Amino acid sequence: MKPIKFGNDYVTPLQTMSCFAFGFGVLFLLLGSVITFVPGTAQGWFTVTAVLLLGGFFIPRWPFRVASVVLVAVCVWTVIDGYRSGIKYRQRLQLKAFIRAVPSP
Repeated sequence: MKPIKFGNDYVTPLQTMSCFAFGFGVLFLLLGSVITFVPGTAQGWFTVTAVLLLGGFFIPRWPFRVASVVLVAVCVWTVIDGYRSGIKYRQRLQLKAFIRAVPSP
């Protein structure tokens, strides 16, 4: 890949794509913190967000790499929390369906 002169730096296409992925990851993270999810669906949203934020590892400046590590850790924590809330939600739905199915004496 041939580097492109951008300002005083030479930027490769991989670094450009990484910047776009990191930017979309930050945007998805901000949107995900505002959106109200059905329990369990936050897992999928923040998994995609974490994958996009991994693009920050390919940006040659260390503040982006540190931010990427911190934001990926936040996303992983949110994915685990979303998974747990999804399991609890399914259990509550099954219990509610079971209670409705039991005939009253």
